[in-house]
Amino acid sequence: MTARHPALWVAAVAAAAGVAVALALNPPRLGGDPPGGPSAACPVAPAPGEPAARPRPYNPDSPGYAGAPPHPAAVVDTLDFARRTRDGAPLEAEMAVGDDPPGRAYELPEEWRPAGNGDGGDGGEGEEGGEERTAAQVVACVYYDAVGKPLEHCSYRMQDGTFAIAAVRMTVVVREAATGRTVGGFPLRSDPAKVEGANTAFLDTEYCPPSVVDDTEGPRTWLVPPRNSDFVEGLRPVVERRL
Repeated sequence: MTARHPALWVAAVAAAAGVAVALALNPPRLGGDPPGGPSAACPVAPAPGEPAARPRPYNPDSPGYAGAPPHPAAVVDTLDFARRTRDGAPLEAEMAVGDDPPGRAYELPEEWRPAGNGDGGDGGEGEEGGEERTAAQVVACVYYDAVGKPLEHCSYRMQDGTFAIAAVRMTVVVREAATGRTVGGFPLRSDPAKVEGANTAFLDTEYCPPSVVDDTEGPRTWLVPPRNSDFVEGLRPVVERRL
């Protein structure tokens, strides 16, 4: 069929092609995917051999990574929303709750914390984290690389009541909160010396949970947390850099 108005037909085809290219470069978010947050800034591979999503802003409204230090930082523990290693391997484990750091809320020096947040945490996946997310200039993504062989075991007077305690290797990737671009990073690992010589006869190991349910279906590997001082020192060059 011959177009009655060739110029108009060519323009329409070009416009349609332009829309297709725009959609390819900027695909629409499906399912109400939020514009920011922990999993957006710190994506984890969905499965072994599959690439992780491209990092997105933690909060587009955050200030840029610029100016005089310190640069307020937020911390995202990827185990909070993805039980997988950074490369997508299943990670059936839980970070043990010891005295250093308390739980998994990596303690930041007071002067590094974003305004409006008292513990240096990110507020958790699914929470807005309002003031903290807006004030943070950088976000430290804690990724899990590999779990070591069991160092000790927690034993309980119950059926199937044995839990392994293992060291873990991690990588911390630091990204600009407003854009998702990488601005630093460092390796991080457990300190196995902290459990050497522990008496594991019955609940005498620092990282054993105080109690368990008989038929629990939760992880049976407990990861020794890293030294909080190692985390702080690894992050220091980024937070205290003058730009």
